[in-house]
Amino acid sequence: MAKGKVKESKAKPASKKRDNTLLYGIGVLILIVVIVLVMRSGKEAAGPADVDATSGQQTQTDNQVKEDTTLKGVTEELACSAGAAIGFKACNLLANGDVEVVVFHSISSVVEPLTLTGAQYYLYDENGEKLAEASQMGTVQPGQEAKYTLPLNGNPSAMKVEVRPVVNVDGVDKICVNQRVIVIPANSCK
Repeated sequence: MAKGKVKESKAKPASKKRDNTLLYGIGVLILIVVIVLVMRSGKEAAGPADVDATSGQQTQTDNQVKEDTTLKGVTEELACSAGAAIGFKACNLLANGDVEVVVFHSISSVVEPLTLTGAQYYLYDENGEKLAEASQMGTVQPGQEAKYTLPLNGNPSAMKVEVRPVVNVDGVDKICVNQRVIVIPANSCK
């Protein structure tokens, strides 16, 4: 009987080792399947966007109309150098409920300054949800200031305003994602 017990005790650790190896193998297999599914879903999401972009160019008349409407909403983004830096100068509450924000285009002694072609602004509520966005175009040279009138009267729940400079790169207006001014009208505007 002693021999039978010794054989049983040796058999049990071997089966636990096989179970652990089997579970490890199944876990690795599941991980590989999940990675493949995630990779496929990313490719599928990119595919239809490419198809829509090429199918949207039907006639020259359609393209001209699209260009006119995009003047109020620049969509391309760019990480700009310090040459596009802006700073907050003043904020005024207007009689109609709008806000006039004065932004100063800083001069950098380290980087060649860029000429701004406008500004993209965003209106946010108290929870940080974006309520509206639009562009106001107009050239701003380095060292100059620009006034932007933002329509807060149409967005009474707007608690925060973010202004980002727009620069022209290779003939395309782009929003600087790393240069911005944030204004809280209730605290900053007169």
